[in-house]
Amino acid sequence: MGNNQDGVMGRAAFSICESLLLTLLDRGLLKTEDVVDALEDAAAAHRNANGSAEHREREAAAAQVIEALIGNLPSMQQGQDTVPKDNT
Repeated sequence: MGNNQDGVMGRAAFSICESLLLTLLDRGLLKTEDVVDALEDAAAAHRNANGSAEHREREAAAAQVIEALIGNLPSMQQGQDTVPKDNT
């Protein structure tokens, strides 16, 4: 897939995951602190990635998206849209 298609797939995956997290939180199946812990682990995995400078840069960007999601959890639970805008 080309870069543009990869971006579309990533945005779709992000939206699906966000919706699933909200559903699990809303139904009381997960606690907010458990979601935060899981997201922090995911961000750390991206932050600690090895590879080329380009790869590490993309991984750091992924970590930033995850960290933004953590910061937006309260507004997510109030029903606000938090999907990041695609600046490409």
